[in-house]
Amino acid sequence: MERTLVTRCGDLRMRRRPYQDEQGAYHFLLDEYLGWPPAHAATPNLTEQVVALASRMPFREVVRTVTALTAGVLSPATIHRLTQRVAQRAVEA
Repeated sequence: MERTLVTRCGDLRMRRRPYQDEQGAYHFLLDEYLGWPPAHAATPNLTEQVVALASRMPFREVVRTVTALTAGVLSPATIHRLTQRVAQRAVEA
């Protein structure tokens, strides 16, 4: 199965294999080892940088900056989802 993540250096495309545990659930061991959450478009490091920007400037500026740095790979909606997920985890903590 193929997965593409956006990193600070560009897209990272990889093929990985699902593994089945004793209970019958499937896991992507590479994703778990690297700490990459499922269904995220950006690596945790890039997400951290986007959130750091969002804490220092208005969201429109964040979108302009990140769009310029990633050549438009991360859409405004994706950037918004990234910041929302981090904010939700902070609120829950």
